[in-house]
Amino acid sequence: MFLLSGGETSSSGDNSAKIPHAVIVNKHSLQVIASFIDREPSQFIRVYEKLLSQNQSRNDNWCLTASFPLSWLRWRKQSMAELAKDAGFYEIRGEENEP
Repeated sequence: MFLLSGGETSSSGDNSAKIPHAVIVNKHSLQVIASFIDREPSQFIRVYEKLLSQNQSRNDNWCLTASFPLSWLRWRKQSMAELAKDAGFYEIRGEENEP
């Protein structure tokens, strides 16, 4: 996790670019994740790790057979991307054609 601050300001004093307060760099996937919700660093990491844990659990159990009758209320779970978005996370992507 990296805490960010600063940035260039215009003559009116407004930041010219929206800089996130904190980002997490996942060393395994090389994703850079930020949040539009300001959280304490420990809470930011805790929420991110919870999402990673849920994702790992879903991947480990993808082939389990369902018991019948299938509960239609649980049939359509939110995707991990939807859960991450609801938690305020977004991915910061670099340029695709960087040398």
